[in-house]
Amino acid sequence: MTLFIVEGRQFPELAPLVREFGAERSRVLLGEWLERQSALGRVDVPDPQTAAKMLMDVAFGAISLKSEDGPQWPGRENRRDYLRRCFALIAAGLVPRS
Repeated sequence: MTLFIVEGRQFPELAPLVREFGAERSRVLLGEWLERQSALGRVDVPDPQTAAKMLMDVAFGAISLKSEDGPQWPGRENRRDYLRRCFALIAAGLVPRS
C-alpha cells in the first residue's frame, strides 16, 4: 500500500486501481465481516460499512496524509503499539451493551 500511496502522487491514474482493488475491496470485506459479527451479537455496529470505513481510516488514513514525501512513522514498534491502542479503544466501544 505504501508503494501505491507514494507512486500515486506521481501517477494519479493509479488511484482508481488502488481504490477498486485495494482499499475499497478491503473496506467492503471488513464491512461484511462486521455485519456478520453484529448478527451474531458479538459487536454492536448499527452501520457496518461506515464502521469499516472508520476502521480503515484509523489504520491507513492518518499515515497516508502525513507528508508530501510519503508515509512517516516514528518507528515500526511505535506504529504497532499506536495501532494496537487505537483498535483496543475501538473494540471496547463496539462491545454490545446489556
